[in-house]
Amino acid sequence: MTLEEIRKKIDAIDAQLLPLFEARMDCAREVAAVKKEAGLPVLNPEREKAILDRVAEQAGDYAGAARVLYSTLMEVSRGLQHGLLDSGAPLRALVAEAKPLPEQVGRIATFGRPGSFSHAAAQRLFPRGPARRPCASIPIRRRWRSARSGSPPCICSPSRVKQPQSLRSPPHRKRMPPPSAPRKPPCPPD
Repeated sequence: MTLEEIRKKIDAIDAQLLPLFEARMDCAREVAAVKKEAGLPVLNPEREKAILDRVAEQAGDYAGAARVLYSTLMEVSRGLQHGLLDSGAPLRALVAEAKPLPEQVGRIATFGRPGSFSHAAAQRLFPRGPARRPCASIPIRRRWRSARSGSPPCICSPSRVKQPQSLRSPPHRKRMPPPSAPRKPPCPPD
């Protein structure tokens, strides 16, 4: 079989897939209407997991690819349902009311090295911004002091970092009990 013959075969398969995809999306519209009436959330993780497991079992050698395909189909269906149900409207309203980010900033400090989540966030928030300075090795107190004094004016911090309530009050270390005090085990015994 030549490459052109294989491509014609793929085109014929694609011609069969598109109407099935459209039918699936029409079903997703109907699901959105039912979920709206019943007050159900768009995401049903148990059902999605069951579908992915069933598809992977049926796909044999292509189990991983089938999971990716069906995950994408379900993500697109959820997106359609969210749009129809106007999900996230309060969040979109907050985003619309938010002050725009400055076009240009002097310096950007991130709490991680290049490739970290905070570094990636800085690149997405300020694509034309200056070089990002990773400050993972700088002690946390110095970072907050630097932010409080206005240098650098912009810090991208991952949500997992516990920040002080105010930049004016640097985080304080928790006092450790004296060595003679009995310590509680970190987890209850089994």
